[in-house]
Amino acid sequence: MNLLVTGGCGFIGSNFIRQRLTEKGSALAKLVNLDALTYAGNPANLADLAGDPRYVFAINMGADYKGFDISVVFQGVGQRKIYRRSDWSVPFGQIWQGHGNWWVGKTWTPGNPNAPLPILTSANQGGYGNYNGYDYQMSDWSLQNGAYIRLKNIVIGYTLPLEMAHNAKIQALRIYVSGNDLWEKTKVQDNWDPEQTSNIASGSQRYPFYRLLTFGVNVTF
Repeated sequence: MNLLVTGGCGFIGSNFIRQRLTEKGSALAKLVNLDALTYAGNPANLADLAGDPRYVFAINMGADYKGFDISVVFQGVGQRKIYRRSDWSVPFGQIWQGHGNWWVGKTWTPGNPNAPLPILTSANQGGYGNYNGYDYQMSDWSLQNGAYIRLKNIVIGYTLPLEMAHNAKIQALRIYVSGNDLWEKTKVQDNWDPEQTSNIASGSQRYPFYRLLTFGVNVTF
């Protein structure tokens, strides 16, 4: 774990840090980038730099055959690093919060000493006060891979042949089913939507993500 230091040496040398360094299962950090100290001692600045998406793309495809038609739109980001500035993305960040189960079985225990995550502890002061606040300080380890590809929209339809439509006393008839945001592939580990911002502290940013499925009929008389 290579720590991108964003605070002063007083923090690094505090009694709390010394205590954490002696506890089994705690994260160990190494200073590898002295330039990180130039960002005004504020982790948010580095997080903002990490959160910018790169290589944004979209793919639009369609086809039709004997009255059937399909259109598909994929959308995504080829490169993005995310550092969540919220205890909602930290395992057991607050004892009253309901988190995803992405961390279950992946935290350090005496029986699982090679776990990918530090020992499971509770935090206070918004997730940055004590235990998890230390283990999940911003570093190249705590940054998440925010790249993703998403099936943004898919529409499958069928248009009735004109002869059959005219026999039914109508000009045209098309039935279709449409889906929005039905699938995505991402390596974001905290189960939040990959399009979400780095800060998920407020209610509007934690609003549930919807997957929509729509059925419809277009009739022309």
